[in-house]
Amino acid sequence: MRISNEKHAAIILKCLPRAKADRFLEALDPESCSSIVRLMQDIEVTTDKLQAAIARLESEGLGGARQLDESIQNRPIGNSVTQDKEESPFAFLTNIDRSVLRRLFNREHSRTAATILSTLPKEFASTILMDLEPPKRVEVIRQLTSLTSPNEKELVDLRFSLRLRIQKLLNDPASSVPVSSAADKDRDDSLDSARPYETLHKLSDLSNKQIKQLLKRVDTSHLAPALKTLPIQLQRKVLRNMASKPAAIVSKEIINVRIDDKHRIERSSRSVARAIQELNKK
Repeated sequence: MRISNEKHAAIILKCLPRAKADRFLEALDPESCSSIVRLMQDIEVTTDKLQAAIARLESEGLGGARQLDESIQNRPIGNSVTQDKEESPFAFLTNIDRSVLRRLFNREHSRTAATILSTLPKEFASTILMDLEPPKRVEVIRQLTSLTSPNEKELVDLRFSLRLRIQKLLNDPASSVPVSSAADKDRDDSLDSARPYETLHKLSDLSNKQIKQLLKRVDTSHLAPALKTLPIQLQRKVLRNMASKPAAIVSKEIINVRIDDKHRIERSSRSVARAIQELNKK
């Protein structure tokens, strides 16, 4: 459904109970819904404005040509931290299967979903929004329009926990991240079954600064399985160099990793071992 004048629609919807307004907003595309919700927040309703809005919509009906101010048309969805996919801390989502994203965001808390979408390119965020259940979509858009920019620590913590949640949605936990390139697979294959574990024990030789650098290179979903078989002192050394919330999550994941899940442990160990080798080369 498209409407001819969003300002007048915003005035009318603001006068309705929220549940009724949301039922109308559910039928709109994310861009129109986002614009109207913003207007509902900013506009002041008076009797004269309401009467004028009703008269205007009655005369034009619903579905006429959209007549929006240029400033409204150019507004991005949410208070974007960035519209550049390369700069977004959640850019890895563009490589996740759409069906997985649909399940993830339909289950996600609306405020958290809004924070994630606000950092993604507009077109990609709109695609995710369109896949949401209509009531969920409206709630996320409402959150987007009132969102304040999250700080860097919040984004780091959220990115970490999001990868773990994606991992749990997939049958193969290790496939929750973008598929590695052919070069990466070749490098994986070049590590025999013994070397990854030997390399992981070199964590004891790394300084705290080097471990922090390593953590920036490692896919967070591989940390817990790779640390599972290591001595407790090495696990603690890594966890001490992480923020408290991610460290607590990894610590819990280490406990939950099954020791007989050899495929997962081996694949994660190879990934972390490769990151250690690349760090040592530099």
